[in-house]
Amino acid sequence: MGGDQLSSVTSSGSTSGSTGLPRVAVLGPTRLTVAGRDVRLGAPKHRILLATLALAGGVPLSADRLQAALWGEHPPAGATNTLQGYVAELRRLLEPQRLPRTEAQVLRRTHTGYVLDLPPGHIDADVAARLVASTAHAAALVADPNRPDARPSDAPVLDEAIDRLREALALWQGRPYDDLGDAPIAVAERARLEELRTTAAERVAMLQLALGEDRDCLAGLEALAAHNPLHEHVWLLRALALARSGRQADALGVLRQLRRTLRRDLGLEPCADVRDLEQDILRQDLGLYRRDSAPQSRRSDVSRQAPYAAHGASPVAVGRRTPPPPAPAPPPAPPVSGRMANGPTGQYGPTPASARPAPGGRATGHDLPSPHAPAGRTQNEPPAVPNLPLDVTPRHRLRPTLVGRDREYAELVALLDEAGRGIPRCAAIVGEPGMGKTRLVAELLAEATSRGFCTAVGAGLEEAGAPPLWPLQRPMEQLHACCGVPVPDLAAGIRAEEHPHAAQFRLWEDIAATVRAAARVRPVLLVLEDMHWADASTLRALGHLVSALGGDRLAVVLTGRGNPTATLVESGLPGALARAGYSRIDLHGLDTDAVAALVTELAGTTPDRAAAEELMQRTGGSPLYVAELARAGSGPAEAIPGGLRQIVAARVGALPAATVRALHAASVVGKDFSTDMLASVLGESEAAVVTALDPAVDDGLVGAGDGESFAFSHEVIREALLAALPRAERSTWHAAIARTLQGGPGLRDHKRRSALAYHWRRAGAPFAPQAWRAAVRAADVAHEVFAIEEEADLLAEAVEAQRRDPEVPLPARHALLLRWSEACRLAGRSEQADQALDEALALAVAADDLHLMCRAATAGTTGSVWHGQAYRSANRGRLAALEKLLERLPDQDAPERTRVLVALALESYYVAVPERIDALVEAALAMAERIGDAELLTSVRLAAMNARWRADTAPWRLAQARRVLAAARTADDPPLLALALAFTAVFEAENGHLDRMTALLPQVADVAGRHHVWSVLPVVELLRAPWLAMAGNHSGARAALARAESLVSTFRLQQMYNGLSATRMILDMWSGDRAALVSQLAALDDLPYLPPGSTVAAMWLRVGETERARATHELRGVELGAATYLGTFNTSLAAEVALGLGLPSLGREAYAWLVPYAGRPASAGSAMHLGPIDCFLACAAAAAGDDVLASTHADQAERLCEAWGIPLVADWFGGLRERHGF
Repeated sequence: MGGDQLSSVTSSGSTSGSTGLPRVAVLGPTRLTVAGRDVRLGAPKHRILLATLALAGGVPLSADRLQAALWGEHPPAGATNTLQGYVAELRRLLEPQRLPRTEAQVLRRTHTGYVLDLPPGHIDADVAARLVASTAHAAALVADPNRPDARPSDAPVLDEAIDRLREALALWQGRPYDDLGDAPIAVAERARLEELRTTAAERVAMLQLALGEDRDCLAGLEALAAHNPLHEHVWLLRALALARSGRQADALGVLRQLRRTLRRDLGLEPCADVRDLEQDILRQDLGLYRRDSAPQSRRSDVSRQAPYAAHGASPVAVGRRTPPPPAPAPPPAPPVSGRMANGPTGQYGPTPASARPAPGGRATGHDLPSPHAPAGRTQNEPPAVPNLPLDVTPRHRLRPTLVGRDREYAELVALLDEAGRGIPRCAAIVGEPGMGKTRLVAELLAEATSRGFCTAVGAGLEEAGAPPLWPLQRPMEQLHACCGVPVPDLAAGIRAEEHPHAAQFRLWEDIAATVRAAARVRPVLLVLEDMHWADASTLRALGHLVSALGGDRLAVVLTGRGNPTATLVESGLPGALARAGYSRIDLHGLDTDAVAALVTELAGTTPDRAAAEELMQRTGGSPLYVAELARAGSGPAEAIPGGLRQIVAARVGALPAATVRALHAASVVGKDFSTDMLASVLGESEAAVVTALDPAVDDGLVGAGDGESFAFSHEVIREALLAALPRAERSTWHAAIARTLQGGPGLRDHKRRSALAYHWRRAGAPFAPQAWRAAVRAADVAHEVFAIEEEADLLAEAVEAQRRDPEVPLPARHALLLRWSEACRLAGRSEQADQALDEALALAVAADDLHLMCRAATAGTTGSVWHGQAYRSANRGRLAALEKLLERLPDQDAPERTRVLVALALESYYVAVPERIDALVEAALAMAERIGDAELLTSVRLAAMNARWRADTAPWRLAQARRVLAAARTADDPPLLALALAFTAVFEAENGHLDRMTALLPQVADVAGRHHVWSVLPVVELLRAPWLAMAGNHSGARAALARAESLVSTFRLQQMYNGLSATRMILDMWSGDRAALVSQLAALDDLPYLPPGSTVAAMWLRVGETERARATHELRGVELGAATYLGTFNTSLAAEVALGLGLPSLGREAYAWLVPYAGRPASAGSAMHLGPIDCFLACAAAAAGDDVLASTHADQAERLCEAWGIPLVADWFGGLRERHGF
C-alpha cells in the first residue's frame, strides 16, 4: 500500500478522503505523506527522528531521549543544537504551509519534550491494528476456529472482514521501524507488530475456510506455516484446507511434519486439537468435509487467491479484485516482547498464540526447553522429600473485598492448582501504577497460605542504590525459614581461577536449586513485585530459574509496569517466560460498575450511575485514584483534581510543617525508610521523627513497616512528593543522606554501599569527588557478586562523576577508564569498551605520557581466537597513536616496544599491505626472543597469529600455534592452554589435517570447560558444526550450533553473532532445508560484518535461483583474493559463481588465486568450512573453459571428500560435475 492508499484510511479503520494532515508509514522504511504526496525525508537522522516520535504514540519525548535515539549513549558535542535543527527541518516537511513564527501544530514542543500530535489513523501501524481489531466480530461468528464454518447470512460480514484484513496486510512494506535498527524499544514493537501480522493472515485463512474457499487459501497457508513452523493452529488450518480439498494424504503429511518439528525442536507432542483433526481425517469423519449449507462469498474466483501471499506480499486492497504481484517477505522480527507507549501490549510482551493454554494442560511456547530434572533423579521421579499434608480449609478473603478482578484472580488461583499438582507455572501481572497489582498479589498470597503453600515475596527497588540481586535476598531467607533449605550466598566472591561469567552462572544455579529444593518440601508461591525496577542480574537469575523448572510444585508470579525497560528486554527473561508458557495478566482500569462497588466498599455510600461514570472517566478507572478520592471524601459529582499528584499535594499541604519536612526528606531516601536514618538526616531525635510522622500515618500517606521503619503507602505518593521538591532542595537532601550513610555503621553492607554511591551521585556536581569514589566502591561490590552489567554501569557513572572532579590526577583517570573498558568488554558492550580505550588513549596523548599511551594502545590486543574489529574497519586514532609510539620509543629491545610492534600489526590488519604487517610481526617476535621473557614471547605469538591470519600464512601460523601450545603445557596455565589448543585445532583444519583437528577438539572442550574459558568453547562448536553437517550428521551439527548459540548469548560474545548466522546458513544448505536456507540468505545479506556477495550468489545457485544469483552478483560483486581470513571462503564461492553464471574471466582470476592452496579446505577462519578447495578449483577451470584441468582437480576433490569423510560434499559435487560435464 503506497502513501496514497495510507492517506485514505481514517481512524475508524475504514477509508475516506484525506484530512490534509500528514501521514507516517513505519511498517518498513520510514515514509511521510503530506496532502496525498510522498515527501522525501533527506538525512537518515530525519527518518530516525520521525520514527522515534511515531513510536512514542503521542507521548512527549524529552530532548535527552531523542538524542539517545539519534546518537546512542554518547551524543556528540553540540547535539542539542543539532537536534533543534533536525526538529525545525522536520516541522517544515510536516507542515509546508505553516507561516513563519506561527506555532507548530503537528510536531509540538510541550513542557516535557517533543510530541508528534497526529489523530488516530495517521500512522500506518495504528491503521493496521485498527483494521485487524475491526474484524474481531466477524471472527467471533465462526463458532469453532478449528473447524471454520459460517451461516449463509454471515457471508457479507466475513467478506468485508477479509477485505479489511487484506488492507491491513498490504500496509507492510518491509521490517517495521526499519530505520531504528536494533534499539530495544523498536525490537519490542516489531515483535508486537509481527504478532499482529500473523494474526491477520491467520484470520484471513480461517474466514476463507468458513466461506468454503478451501483451495483458494492453500497457497497462503503454506507460506504462513513456513514462517511459523511451531504455530499449531496455522498448521491445523492448512491440514484442514487440504482435507476439504480432497487431499487427505497431503493433509496427513502436513500433520506428521508438524509432529516431527515439535518433537525435534521442543520435545513435545501436538496439542489435542491437532490430534483430533488427524483422527477425523483418518476416520473420514463426515462432519469434517461436509457443510449442510455452505455460504457463498461475493468475491470472484480471482479475488480469492492467496490474499496474503507468502505472508509478505501486498494483499488485495478494498475494492480490488485482482491480486498484486507477490513481494518478498521481510525476515520475521526477533521474538522480543514489548510495546510502544500506547500500544495494547506491555512490558512482558504479547502472549504468542503458541503460548496460550492448550486444552487441558499448560501453555506451550516457541522453543520451550526440556525440563531439567535434579541430578540423580529423572524428570518424572517423585521428589526425595515426601509431600506434607496440606491445609485445604476454605480461603479467607482479605478486606476490603477485591473489586473488579474476579477473572484475573481466578486465573491466578488456577496456577496454584497446577503448581500443587507438580506442574510449575509462571504468571506476569502487568499494569500501570495504581492498577491493583499488589492488591491482587496479596489476595493470592492469602489463598496460597490457606492451601499450605510456602510463600516468599520480594520486590525491585526504584532507587539506583539497591545492590544487585536485592529482590531475591528476602525470598531466599523466607524459603529457608519455611522449608529449611540453605540460603545461597548472594555476596560470595569469585573463586580462584574462576571466570566472572562462570561465577555468575554458578550463583544462578544456586538460586534455582534453593527454590526447587523448597518446592520438594512444600508447594511454593514465589512473588516478585516491581520487576520494572529489578536489576539485570536479578532478571537473568529469574530467567535461569524459569528455564530450569520441570516437575516442581512451584508458582512464580511477577508484577511490573506496562512500559518495557531496556534492562528487561536485554535480560532474556521475557523469552524464558514465553518458552515456559507463562500467563500474562494485564490489569486495566475498572469499569463503571466496579468503580461504584469500590467506592461503596471504601466510603460506605453507593454513588449513583452518573456519578460513578463521571468518576470512572476522570480517573481512568485506576483503583488507586478511585480509592484515594474515595478515602479523601470527595464525592464523584464534585470538582475533583485531575490527577493523583494534585491530590497528594493537597493532602500534604494540610499537614504540620514538621511532618511535611520529614516527608520531603523521606521521599528522597526511598519508599521504605528507617527512623534512625531519617532522624540523622533531619538532625532530630528518633522520638521527634516518629511524632512528626504520626499525622502522615493517620492520613494514610505513610504506613508502619517492620520494627522502627516506615513506608509510603503507595510509590506514586513518594513520586509526587519528590517531583514537588525543587532540584536544589533534592540535592541538599541527597547530600545529607550520603553523609549519614558514610558516617554510620555497616558501610561494608552491600545495600548501604550501593545507596551511598547513588545519593552522592544525585547530590550534584559539588560532590563529584565523593560520587565517583563511592561508585567505584559500589562497582567493587558488583564485581564480587558477578553482577557484570551493574559493574559496567557503576563504572560508567564513576567515569562521568570523575570528569566533574578537576582534582583527579591523570593516572587515576586513565586507570578508571581502562577498568571501565574491561568491564564493558565482559558485559558484551564492545562499542563502549572501545570508546573507553579511545578516551584513555586521548588523555595519554594529550599529556604526552608514553607509558600511559602504551597501556591504552595495547590493551585491546590480548590473545583471542576471533578478531575484535569489524570486517574491513580500523581504529584510526589507535593506529596513529601506535605509529607515534613506535617513532618515539627508544629503538632498543624493551617489552613496551615489543607490544607496540605487534599491536600495530594487529590494528593494521585491514588497512596495511601484508608486507608491512609481516615486517612488524617479525620485528616483534625477534625482539621478544632476544628479551627472553617467555610470557612476553607467548603473548606476542598469540597476537601475531591473528595479525597474519590469511591463506598464505597457514603453515606458519600452525607452527606458531604448536609453539604456544608447548609453552602453555610447560607453564601450567589452563586458560592459555585452552586458547593454544583452540588455535592449533583451527590451524590443523585449515591446513587440511582433519584427523589432527578431530583429535584436538575434545581436549579443547575439556580444558576450556573445566577452567571456564568460555570464549573458546563457541569456537570449538563452530569449527565442529560444518564438518558434522558435511558428514551427514545433521543432529550433531545442530546440537553443536545450539551449544554455540547458548554460550554466545549467555556470555554476550558479541563478535561471534555473525559467525552464528553464517554457520546456520551452511547447516541449512547441507541439510537440504531449502525454505530455511532462503530465509537465511536475506539475513546474511544484511550483515554489516561480512562482504557476502559471492556467498549469497552461490547459495542462490544452490537452490536453483540462477537469476537471483545473477542479480546479487551484479549488485554486490565478489571479493577475490583478500589477504584476510575470508580469502579462501569468498574466492572459492566466487569460482562457483563463475561456473554457475558463465563468467570465464572471473573463473580465471579465482583459479589463479586458489591454486596454491589445493588440498586444503575452503574456510572463513575458524568457521564455515565448505569442503576441499579442489572442488572450487575445478569450478574455476570449467568456467574458464578448460574441462581437462577441471576434471583433474575434480578427481582430486572427490578423493579428499572420501578421505575426510564428507559424503554430502561428494554428492553435491558429483551432481555439479554431471550438470557441467567436466
